[in-house]
Amino acid sequence: MQVHSLHAASSQYEPMLFYRYKRQNLDGWDILREVLEAAAVLGAQCLVFHGSLKIDNPPQSRLLAVLQSVAEIAADWGIQLALENVSWCTGWSPGVFRWLSDQQVPNLYYTFDSKQAVRSGFAAEEYITAMAGRLVNVHISDGGGGIPETGMDFSGLAKCLNASGYSGPIILEAYGKKVESAGLLAQGWRTVQKGFHKVI
Repeated sequence: MQVHSLHAASSQYEPMLFYRYKRQNLDGWDILREVLEAAAVLGAQCLVFHGSLKIDNPPQSRLLAVLQSVAEIAADWGIQLALENVSWCTGWSPGVFRWLSDQQVPNLYYTFDSKQAVRSGFAAEEYITAMAGRLVNVHISDGGGGIPETGMDFSGLAKCLNASGYSGPIILEAYGKKVESAGLLAQGWRTVQKGFHKVI
């Protein structure tokens, strides 16, 4: 089995990386190193990262400093840090990704999630355009974390990804409780393939 990306239980440790309370902050860094070691053992190319909670709203200077440190540690393990657009975390808007790209942080890349784009209220194309050049991972679902139903059209998304120069993996990311059988997973993947045949 080939592993492209590792997606840990982000909300359980990533926010602590931004805390100023020393004990929790150090715990967060310890967990991060364990997660990166696991990613390296699995041969993963990138680590999906959510960052701070949107509600915590750290200053840009703090946000940038922590992301730079995480990206540097990830590089030590040979892993790309792939910040994901998540409606309730750091990457809540396309503007965040445009700003981060301008900072030119070494080893900071992006994961696009179609479901989270819907939840954020921004068009998928806005995120993909903002992520262009640093996009290394794509998550697809039906918009609610479920398996895409037959007839869903992903051709527009595929064209946008092609236009951005993306040629990496497309991952069908469905919540376990919404997957009733492996057969439905295969059916959902065939639906995705119809629209993404030029990308996959």
